[in-house]
Amino acid sequence: MSRLNGQAGETGAWPPATGSVPRATALDSELDPAVIAARVSRELALACQVDVAFLAIHDVPGVLHVRGTFGARTPGLRKLEIPSGVGLGGQVLLSHRSLKVWDYATDDSISHELAGVVAIGEGIGGLAGVPVTVAGRMLGVLYTGLRGPGDLGDQRVRLMETYASRLSDLLLPAVRVGEMVRQSVLAERQRIAVELHDTIGQLLFSIGASARAALTDAADDDPHAAERWRDVERQASRAASLLRDALHALCPPTDTDAFLTAVRADMDEFTERTGIPASLINAGGLTELPPEVASALARAVRVALHNVEKHARASSVVVSAWQEADAVVVAVQDDGVGPPDDLGFAAVLTSGSPGLGLTALGQRLERLGGDLAVFRNDDGGTTLRARVPLPARLPRLEQAE
Repeated sequence: MSRLNGQAGETGAWPPATGSVPRATALDSELDPAVIAARVSRELALACQVDVAFLAIHDVPGVLHVRGTFGARTPGLRKLEIPSGVGLGGQVLLSHRSLKVWDYATDDSISHELAGVVAIGEGIGGLAGVPVTVAGRMLGVLYTGLRGPGDLGDQRVRLMETYASRLSDLLLPAVRVGEMVRQSVLAERQRIAVELHDTIGQLLFSIGASARAALTDAADDDPHAAERWRDVERQASRAASLLRDALHALCPPTDTDAFLTAVRADMDEFTERTGIPASLINAGGLTELPPEVASALARAVRVALHNVEKHARASSVVVSAWQEADAVVVAVQDDGVGPPDDLGFAAVLTSGSPGLGLTALGQRLERLGGDLAVFRNDDGGTTLRARVPLPARLPRLEQAE
């Protein structure tokens, strides 16, 4: 039983008489989200006098991962993955607002896919979650919980929000480092996948084709040889199937990851061809992009880089991606000679396939409800900016009482 069970709201020995809020100390030098999460969970649990506290990081678009806990009893909670919209934390991720429930297992304001871990495995009843945000970007969700039903109370939620506001500036650099590492890993996996497809995949195809040709020649003269060639063909087919599974596993896990990986690959190829350095500024916090949006934005970057290569006479390029309240934006900025004064969308700056032109790109974005802008920078050069609205957020959720 929770030591707070039976207390009404904030009655009893809590909050502490001093009214002070302990600071998250000795964290400034840390860039490991798991270390930060573990330390802040411990401090928050002691400050709020609760049974369990934990921090889930928004390190994959649309998914929270628990990275640090205090008071957890099971490995299930320590490794919990929380998709957007699922359970209490998934609702906080969607709404960007604090939420609390009296009894996790029975409250009808949340879904219960994770009840086996949270309610049954950990025995958590009362649970509160607050968003950790900076400049509108969702970094994670901070939780406190009671073993057994109970109201965590508004004062505890406010204290959690204070911790979350202090934590956001500390957590952001760690999350950004994690994103850089993750994107580098995904890019390397993509490179390996392409290499495997182009080498091993072609080799297995050749083996299978040779086996089929030998089978045709041996079928009439030597039944035993024909059977051996059939076995070679079957094994080559099996190996090709296993290779396809491996290539699929190496692919980026989300469309947002695929978008960022494709952009990085295009930038690397651009720099290799032209010698012009290109850098990516990912403001982070991108939600899970619909496939058609991810594809259109990747095409926008490709078009912009093509135009820089052909016309800009630039010495550097910066690609930026960020999310607004209701849209995702990509901008490609160069320091070249700037666009022609008479530039309009009737003009297609690229030579070659019409599909790579600004007109075609603008039309594609318009079909998604978005828009394309090309303009001269104040200090010279050109910026191409593509903006696509995202599906409307679910209505913001009120705190459960």
